[in-house]
Amino acid sequence: MAFTKMSGTGNDFIVVDAFHAPGDTDWSKLAARFCPRRTGVGVDGLLLLGPDDEVDFAYRIFNADGSEAEMCGNGARCAAAFALRHGIAGKSMSFRTLAGIVEARVNPEDVSIRVTDPKDLRRDTPLQVDGRTLSVWSVNTGVPHAVVFTDDLERVPVDSLGRAVRRHPAFSPAGTNVDFVQRVSGSSSLGGSRSRPRSTPFTSPLKARVEEWLAARSTLVVTAAKAGVSIRKAWATPIRRMFRTASSSTRCQLTPSISARAGSSASGLEQ
Repeated sequence: MAFTKMSGTGNDFIVVDAFHAPGDTDWSKLAARFCPRRTGVGVDGLLLLGPDDEVDFAYRIFNADGSEAEMCGNGARCAAAFALRHGIAGKSMSFRTLAGIVEARVNPEDVSIRVTDPKDLRRDTPLQVDGRTLSVWSVNTGVPHAVVFTDDLERVPVDSLGRAVRRHPAFSPAGTNVDFVQRVSGSSSLGGSRSRPRSTPFTSPLKARVEEWLAARSTLVVTAAKAGVSIRKAWATPIRRMFRTASSSTRCQLTPSISARAGSSASGLEQ
């Protein structure tokens, strides 16, 4: 199996051209075997590009534990860069995800995606978590996110509190991604979660508080790791169609393809 390792704004992936892959390939098993950092290639997930009758390609993403996700914005941008490099699509493209159709454009310095319309927006939901009451905003931007706004990210126990919110009965049975956000300057800059960045959670806080915070045409979201994502309005109205174009200030990095034989161990990878 030939693959390319790619990185986009802090997330890294194995990317595979699956257009001619055997139909019985167990991608979940392959992801669980080759993605882990200690025993495999060391990435967040496996991305597959395959045939689709209506758009340029179909996109699938498997997490490092073998579970399949609906969507990942950073993964989608890496998939778009891969598709252009390998002649699968042109600079502007559309592809199918489990969350819906995503449009992408490969620019000279970055890759922009137009994410699916947000849904299931809930504002200021009070949740009892670890003996405290949190005001939580939630929205689905292809995958579900719970957004907790704070005045000081450094004082938030992100790992423990994030796990508690993720497993809260309000989000059962599937759970939710959790983003802690601090507004750091003006109406156009936010500090993102201290967790590993994904471009879909970057867009989630903006959609969650669009009326209150976002009068400007564009907003920069910066994580604690200083990774930046610019969110731009696609239309002035209606609100549900705003902020659908996300582009990273960091280009997806391509590394040479590596060939791995089926059944080989991590140490058996061939350059």
